[in-house]
Amino acid sequence: MRAWVLGREAALLPPGRAARRKLLDAVVDARRALADQSPALAAAERALRRRVAVTLREEGHGREALDMLRALDPQEHAEEARCHEGLGQPREASLAWQAAGDFDAALRCAREVPDLDRAVALASAGEGAG
Repeated sequence: MRAWVLGREAALLPPGRAARRKLLDAVVDARRALADQSPALAAAERALRRRVAVTLREEGHGREALDMLRALDPQEHAEEARCHEGLGQPREASLAWQAAGDFDAALRCAREVPDLDRAVALASAGEGAG
């Protein structure tokens, strides 16, 4: 079972949203059944969760993808920002882009709100970083 979990990290994702969720649930259940907290299994589960979330986002299921991404440790701020953008949430996207260290994208999203104070602060921060 351990080898199966480790193999899911690089395996092709099954077609369909429900099938991918079932695969992820099976990996989580298998890890729990094994009571294995090894870094390798944790990394495999994390990688699969991220792949499923990115695929969901790319298919237009941003809310579901965002929920999956929020469970990751460490967080995937850039992926979360892409989800927020797809959901039409520029303020949240700006905050996530800033957390990811992408001040240009954070500024772009702040301008969409529009949040002039935030845009000026981001532009100033971006100038200092560049």
